Amino acid sequence: MIEQENRKAGEQENGKRSDSRFLLSCSLALLLSCALNMTTGTCLAAEPGPGDLDHVMYADPVLVAPPTNVRFHPRLKELMAAALERPDVDTRRRAADNIGRLSKEGMPGLGDLVGPLTKLLNGSPLHPRLRLAAARALVRLDGRSAAPALRKHAGRDGLDMILLVDPALVAWNDESARQIWIDRIKDPTVSRAVHLSAIRSLEAVRHQPAVKPLRDMALDQALDPSLRLTAARALGRIVPRGLEVTAEDLLDRSRGVADRVVATAIVAEHKGDVAVALLRRMATDREPAVAFAALRRLVDLDPMHVRDLVDPLRVPANLMDHRGGKLSNLRSLADDPKIRLLAAEVLVFERKPEAVNLLAPMMDDPHPDVRLYVRRSLVEMDSQRKLQAAIRHVGVAALNADEVDHWRGVEQAALLMGAVDHEPVAQRLLDLLVAARAEVRIAAAVGLRRLAVEDTLPPVYATAQEICKALEGVFAFRPETSLEENIQNNPSLRDTVKHVVQIDLDQQVSHMMQMFSQMGYKEAEPLMRRHIPKHAYGHIARAGAVYALGHFYAGSKNSELAELLADRLSDTTPMNPEFPKVRRFSAIAIGRMKAADFSDTLEQFYEAENHDADIGGACRWALMHIDGKQRPPLEPTDRYPGGFFIEPADDLVRGDHLIAQP
Repeated sequence: MIEQENRKAGEQENGKRSDSRFLLSCSLALLLSCALNMTTGTCLAAEPGPGDLDHVMYADPVLVAPPTNVRFHPRLKELMAAALERPDVDTRRRAADNIGRLSKEGMPGLGDLVGPLTKLLNGSPLHPRLRLAAARALVRLDGRSAAPALRKHAGRDGLDMILLVDPALVAWNDESARQIWIDRIKDPTVSRAVHLSAIRSLEAVRHQPAVKPLRDMALDQALDPSLRLTAARALGRIVPRGLEVTAEDLLDRSRGVADRVVATAIVAEHKGDVAVALLRRMATDREPAVAFAALRRLVDLDPMHVRDLVDPLRVPANLMDHRGGKLSNLRSLADDPKIRLLAAEVLVFERKPEAVNLLAPMMDDPHPDVRLYVRRSLVEMDSQRKLQAAIRHVGVAALNADEVDHWRGVEQAALLMGAVDHEPVAQRLLDLLVAARAEVRIAAAVGLRRLAVEDTLPPVYATAQEICKALEGVFAFRPETSLEENIQNNPSLRDTVKHVVQIDLDQQVSHMMQMFSQMGYKEAEPLMRRHIPKHAYGHIARAGAVYALGHFYAGSKNSELAELLADRLSDTTPMNPEFPKVRRFSAIAIGRMKAADFSDTLEQFYEAENHDADIGGACRWALMHIDGKQRPPLEPTDRYPGGFFIEPADDLVRGDHLIAQP
């Protein structure tokens, strides 16, 4: 939920402007990102980092999923080889396609088919689709011996064959293809896609004789901009030094944005004083595509090259600044989140209290990549004693900001303060448990769990009770009431729950349950027990409650509780089964309690669901915890690729199969 909201916020920021110049800027930025391959990577929200939201219960214990084995019938290869010899075109084409798919799936022993496929490729007359299928299979089989035949057909059979063969020839470092690529980029009659493929191939092999034609293409202002950019990138990669004069001349005679973007691409891998001076000139360009590329290279060389430029790049300009029309280039560039992220990188690299103060407002950045990077970096930097006071100061200030207008910064500050164990903010985190935004509420719950301050337990429990009171009946299999109806006439519930949706409340209560478990707060046991029955509340909170009960009664052999949890583990009703996470923690709790009377139930599901880490893995762990005896690891999951146009009629016998490497 939180990361979904984060992504939505980033998308909204990137879609604000619609005038023609901005659309041109975005198009050029996209082209440059593809051409220079210098973007900052995938969204950070998808990758766990220091201080992120976490559920401790999923790591206590860690259950590892079993590997997957891909198994093939041993006669598949024989059938495909026979089909390649059939007279009709469609059978041979489908056989070639299926051989390529088998290779992609990992079937061993297909190398013997390179020869028949090469023979098929060279056959005449041959349908174009059959030639393409044979070539695709050869590429997937890594059939390097077929390179001459593939080169020949790439020159004859059109764009699809070229786009298929060129990357393979690059991977095989085929020297005979290099002159073909040079000839191709000089040929004005071939299509743009063919030109692009040849340029990228020459770049990949760093072919020095291609420098002059690539330079000519990059400087040709009449040429398609995407071709110029791709050629400039290839030129800069092949000759990563000495092109500063060429780039500067292009800047000086620039007729527009495209020339400046090309100039940046040419020196994208240069270094040295001359290159740095030129890149600094580009870094203040009014076009974000140019500025970002230059800044990215300067930061890679030495972040301090741009330290003096960072301050205006940290936060985007507000609407009134834009309407005034007097923004400097740097303030205007700060609207680009990639550039703000670069500014954050520079400040993090500096690692001084002054830099920490400048990072503070960036925790409230509209784009998730920026604010997550800043918070994660502050958590890491807290290991340095000289920075701890500054980090806590900015964290407290961000946490005390308005939680509606600045919810992003409050959310990140809650996670930060919990991660650095700053206990004086405990009261503020308690207040935020009933914030209007779900992101803030959940972050506050996680922060309180990490702080583990004893005095916060009663108010956290009181809040959990209020939330659960609002949720009572909502999660029932046939609910007779809704969340809105439950709180409509109850001011206390209304103040606690506000307009947060059910799934967010479920997440929040789950974190509270894990906090009670971590701190041994047995006063919460009555609420936890109310979470055991099926559909009583949300399944994430129920899993947290069962997890906590397992810790409360570790080693106690409580038969009554163990029987309730065994019922949850055993509930596999076909049309309405228990949630897997609840079953998982029920098994683990039985193991923690050392309830040996229920070992048969654990054995049953360990064997029945031996391929599943949640259930089989949990039961295995529980059994070993009860009796101390080692159990075999979970069995690998077998996958049998099927759906081939021709398959053996007989079934596989166990052991009678080919196995791909997992």
